[in-house]
Amino acid sequence: MKLLGILIILILASPVVAEDLDKASKEALDQTVDLLNDPQKIEEAKKSDPKAKQADKTLDSLGFSASEKSEVYGLSSQIFEQIVKEANGDPAKMQKILMDAMKDPEAFAKKWTPEQKAKLKKLTSDAEKSGKKVKKP
Repeated sequence: MKLLGILIILILASPVVAEDLDKASKEALDQTVDLLNDPQKIEEAKKSDPKAKQADKTLDSLGFSASEKSEVYGLSSQIFEQIVKEANGDPAKMQKILMDAMKDPEAFAKKWTPEQKAKLKKLTSDAEKSGKKVKKP
């Protein structure tokens, strides 16, 4: 499975929230980003959410270390935040963006910042160097 596909799966496992249209939506976005950047909260989510548990198992099956997984989760949080902003907080639009991303991951990744693309390339390269079965996007 491509690392880009894993990022999409992690985002899909995140709660769908609206952007900063209102205070509650902004708080929900902040909580999701916080969750994806906090290993302890990820562990808690895996206990209660089968999608989160499966996404993490996928990273484990590829042999990612805890620090590499942390980087994948961090990148996922950045991409999730971009999706929320692109969709103006509309959950239906967010879902469409993610479904389109599953169909054409390369087109999805073209919207990323140069730093995000470099992070994905580094994670993929590091994984390949250590013998993990991750294909380049």
